[in-house]
Amino acid sequence: MALWRPSPACTIHVSGATSTVSHRHLPWVDKQRLGLWILAILTVPIHFIEANGYKPFWGLENEALIVRCPKRRAHLSPVEWYYSKTNEIIPTQKKNRVFASGEHLKFLPASVDDSGIYTCIIRSPTLNKTGFANVTIYKKQPDCKIPDYLMYSTVSGSAKNSRISCPTIDLYNWTAPLEWFKNCEALQGSRYRTHKSFLLINNVRSDDEGDYTCKFIHTENGVSYSVTATRSFTVTHTQGFSMFPIIIAPPYNETQEVEIGKTANITCSACFGKGSQILAAVLWQINKTKVRDFGEARIQEEEGQNESLSNELICLSTVLRITDVKKEDLSLEYNCLALNLHGVIRNTIRLRRKKPSKECVPPHLA
Repeated sequence: MALWRPSPACTIHVSGATSTVSHRHLPWVDKQRLGLWILAILTVPIHFIEANGYKPFWGLENEALIVRCPKRRAHLSPVEWYYSKTNEIIPTQKKNRVFASGEHLKFLPASVDDSGIYTCIIRSPTLNKTGFANVTIYKKQPDCKIPDYLMYSTVSGSAKNSRISCPTIDLYNWTAPLEWFKNCEALQGSRYRTHKSFLLINNVRSDDEGDYTCKFIHTENGVSYSVTATRSFTVTHTQGFSMFPIIIAPPYNETQEVEIGKTANITCSACFGKGSQILAAVLWQINKTKVRDFGEARIQEEEGQNESLSNELICLSTVLRITDVKKEDLSLEYNCLALNLHGVIRNTIRLRRKKPSKECVPPHLA
């Protein structure tokens, strides 16, 4: 697939869902070439393309690997996958070892030769989203030592919260039992128990720290494939506590200014106590409806950066991203919710159209 690009004489500026075409008046640009470019703009619908960075994915040879497109898609939007090195489209027929299935790319099983950059394009009438997956398949390690490049994010636990989740398992069609290993040794004893995709450890001790591997079976078209994933677990000894959530942003009943046609990012942040929390969540609602159920592809909910304040309170955040803000968005009610075992708290905000600054007003309209 050849990706067409405009000539150096023309540039496309994309901000949110708006685009403008500007021409730099260079002496060597002939008028005929410029005319053809303008004609193309007038006759071909413009699809905005959002490009993101390369998201890494990894797996082991002869195991199943399922990759999700780094870009979120609206419900039922078609997705195409390409192998970037050859620009060949990935087939969708399940008889192939590597095939595309909607927003998922499946390697059943994976081979070291599958390593490379894969492109996913989510198509819609007005917006094409492009994501890039950097896939690396490694050979199985001959000994127990697991290199850092095969490790998922480290999790920590304490006596009150010792839950270890199996990374990426939600992408797979798996059934129990889920096996767990610590430093390559199968876990045994009453201190360990599994719940869904989690490992729970009773009476956590310092010697429980280490590398934990989950192993499960993915089933596709009647064929079973093994999958393993490893992450480190550390033990925290600080005394923690849980409290009723405190929303630190946005302020209660705030009205935020936004620009029509631009992208608006609104952060919902709340603090829940010190140390690991058994249950803590921050989310957005629109007119008291979950964002994913609201049915508007322009409005998405993204996990923000978690932080610990100077007083060591654990705080979580979620960003509400509204692409191409429209007038009808101003009439909606946006609810920032924070919840834990103590209860739920809600802050409601509304949007208001931002007045243009004087320097943005053309001289003849000032």
